[in-house]
Amino acid sequence: MRTRNEIVERAFTHLGHQEERENDSLLIRAWLRRCGVTAPAPWCAAFASWCIEDSATGRPVALAGAVALGRLFSVTLEPQPGDLMWFRTGDWTGHVGIVVAVRDFEVLCIEGNSRNMVRLVRRRRSDVNFSRTRAERWENSLEGDPLHWRDAPLVVVEKEGTR
Repeated sequence: MRTRNEIVERAFTHLGHQEERENDSLLIRAWLRRCGVTAPAPWCAAFASWCIEDSATGRPVALAGAVALGRLFSVTLEPQPGDLMWFRTGDWTGHVGIVVAVRDFEVLCIEGNSRNMVRLVRRRRSDVNFSRTRAERWENSLEGDPLHWRDAPLVVVEKEGTR
């Protein structure tokens, strides 16, 4: 099972990856195929599933639905790096990302399919839901790294998400 540190490291590995065509690139296709999706489709959950890779039970995590992925794990009000940030964008749709740092009122996330790329984004904690992916505590700290926080835009939920 991947640790929280490894989940965050995996997310950072593909920061900046962009679509070549709508919802499509060789890497995006691989993430989607891992989730059983063979055609181009919204891919935020496929990316997050790949970052997490497996659950605490050792079973593979391979969901292409943001809300389904968020609900797969226990909801938490105290997110840590390596957890999921997610929200609904419609009755059956949503958006999901990997928490990489936490402040009192904001979280820093790496999100797939955010403006057609893997991108670093700040979100207000009050706008989103969180799910605990691992039982262990986070050991490293990105809190003091102003570079990551400064470079990440604050994105309001109503203005972004996937279909």
